[in-house]
Amino acid sequence: MTEAAETDQSSLATDLHVEATSRLMEALIESENRMRRRVELLADAVFETDADGRLVFLNSAWSQVMGLPTEGCKGHPVVGYFPEDQQAAIRSVLEDRSGHPQRHVARVDRPDGTAVWTVLTTAPITSGGVLGVLRDITKEKEYQDELTRLSVVASSTDNLVVITDDRGLIDWVNPAFESRTGFSLDEVRGRKPGWFLQGPGTDQNAISRLRRAIQEKRSISEEVLNYTKSGEPYWIMINLTPVIGEGGRVERYISVQAETTERRRHEEEMRQQKAALEDRVVTRTAQLARAKEEAEEATRAKSAFVANMSHEIRT
Repeated sequence: MTEAAETDQSSLATDLHVEATSRLMEALIESENRMRRRVELLADAVFETDADGRLVFLNSAWSQVMGLPTEGCKGHPVVGYFPEDQQAAIRSVLEDRSGHPQRHVARVDRPDGTAVWTVLTTAPITSGGVLGVLRDITKEKEYQDELTRLSVVASSTDNLVVITDDRGLIDWVNPAFESRTGFSLDEVRGRKPGWFLQGPGTDQNAISRLRRAIQEKRSISEEVLNYTKSGEPYWIMINLTPVIGEGGRVERYISVQAETTERRRHEEEMRQQKAALEDRVVTRTAQLARAKEEAEEATRAKSAFVANMSHEIRT
């Protein structure tokens, strides 16, 4: 091979290497841009720090969670955006190098004075920093706090209390519910009451009225026959109330149920007694009617006999 041919071949190899490297770089850049675009669409705040814990990347959701512009936060230690009473715990999470994702519930105090509760999830990266995700759970925490307050009140009542989410799936029941139905909270959580309480004697028209009220987001009172875990039937008066949140959206349903089994039993006994009394009245009336007819017949016979005797005496 001539020197010129060798030079041309070497130049071609160099060009091919440069082109391959350029295409690889373009592919890597496009892949990174595509990933960044996807991260920007997330509702959760995503951040990355360097080995010193300083922010080097933030998505747009960071400003929504923190209430601060993203550009002004880059280059600052991420731990500084949490209250002082939580910084030690946050620092421990950020410095964990076990290789396993860490999860921690943390409060964020925004500049406008509002508090935001978040779940911080972090994982170490090869650069020495961490990749983190902040998820706003303020609504969920408010719901759980209110549920706790409601449970304290509902635990002291003899009425059965059921609290469900917006889909009608049980979040909590009080001890009175557990005692009367035989179902524990762990058994019913995440299930709809009708799935395990209704039975062959349950009036489906009443159930339809309940469902229609739920669809229309309105309160309703309805008496229903339910069944315990052992199959015992019992009557309850259900007072169902939706809890409406922002935008008219139903956040949950609260059902307070007063047992009416004894009242229904008493009413049934009264109906039976009334029916028996009416039967006796009808029977006695019939007996009196027959007695009257017999007396009238006897009177007519007596009158006829006297008339005959008078006629015979006169003749």
